[in-house]
Amino acid sequence: MNHIFKNAVNYSIGNYSSKFIAILIFPIIVSYLGFEDTGELDLIISTVALLTTVFSLQIGDAIYRWFNTKDITEQQISFSNGIIIMILMVVVTTIVYAFVYYFYSSLTSFLSITYLILMSQIILSIFLQLIRAIGNVTRFTVVGIVKSVLFTITSLLVVVFTENKLYNTLLVLLGSNIICIILSIWGFSFTTYFRDYLINFLNAFKLIKYSTPLILNALSWASFFTINKYIIVSNLGISDNGVFAVAERLSTGIFFLGMFYYYSLQDHCLSNPNFKEESSFFKSIIIKVILISVGSVIMVILGSWIIFPLYFPDLVASLKYLPWLAFSNLFIILAGYLGITYNYKKQTLLMALTSLTGVVISILLSLLLVSRLSVHGVCISILIGTIFVFVTRLKYTLAFFKST
Repeated sequence: MNHIFKNAVNYSIGNYSSKFIAILIFPIIVSYLGFEDTGELDLIISTVALLTTVFSLQIGDAIYRWFNTKDITEQQISFSNGIIIMILMVVVTTIVYAFVYYFYSSLTSFLSITYLILMSQIILSIFLQLIRAIGNVTRFTVVGIVKSVLFTITSLLVVVFTENKLYNTLLVLLGSNIICIILSIWGFSFTTYFRDYLINFLNAFKLIKYSTPLILNALSWASFFTINKYIIVSNLGISDNGVFAVAERLSTGIFFLGMFYYYSLQDHCLSNPNFKEESSFFKSIIIKVILISVGSVIMVILGSWIIFPLYFPDLVASLKYLPWLAFSNLFIILAGYLGITYNYKKQTLLMALTSLTGVVISILLSLLLVSRLSVHGVCISILIGTIFVFVTRLKYTLAFFKST
């Protein structure tokens, strides 16, 4: 338990704590951008996150899983083939960009900068999983801190002191990603893990076979919010998405707090051949997570209702959506932890189907309710979808431990 807590602290310093700075400063940025530009910025960032899931093929997750075998040959196979797959996907992304630019360039005035951000995000996501896979938690932590702090502080300066606020904020995001890519690969021994004779279709296919269901799973989670944002924009307008984005950003604080144990627990479980015999241990962690998450929900909702009327009265309209999104994040957190049992059994497709079904339920309900209840209808739909995923994964996890 002590080593899990220690690793959780290390992961949290870089992966979660620094993001709280972004949450705290975000209302200030919105005050300068306005709801319309905030809505467009949020839509671009959310779309990039969604596309990163697709075009990265979640190969970073496959590399991480292979490295957990502690077999140097398996590590070399995953790294060598993973790098080639990454390069190929960068080429595919560029071809898609060229096609869209030539035929549909009128879709957005931010197409080129969005493409560059997407490219950098794909590369960064894979290398972050790589440095985590080799056990370099300190480097993982540093990169997380640098990205969050650099982007947040520089974005604040940009929206306060420059004219083209939205475009310059996107440039800041691109610059932050590039710096973090450099930090991730600095000093990494490519020669230790790269073996060209291990690169072949069969090895690459093994990685893709493992990661493909993870794409579906990650895509489903991202779609809970991203596709619903498009529903808001198409039915209500970009400004309403800006209002929704503020509530969503505030609710992510709950997610970061609730995921405190996630990475360290995942490291422990996936590398432990006797994990199925540790039901009491797993249950004790989940109870801690529930206490942290419920406390976070109460703290975020009450804190926002106290602070916003005093310091950000123009943003108070967002708070009416916060409770729905706060409890949605609560169930997303719990479903995330329960997904560890699927990963342990390498049943990633089954795990992906749970989240995909949840997001389909959410989208269908949003389409039905948005015209009647406006943004509230979308928020309610997201909550119902996340509850479905949680209940489904809970049943599987209970059966998983019961079968020992």
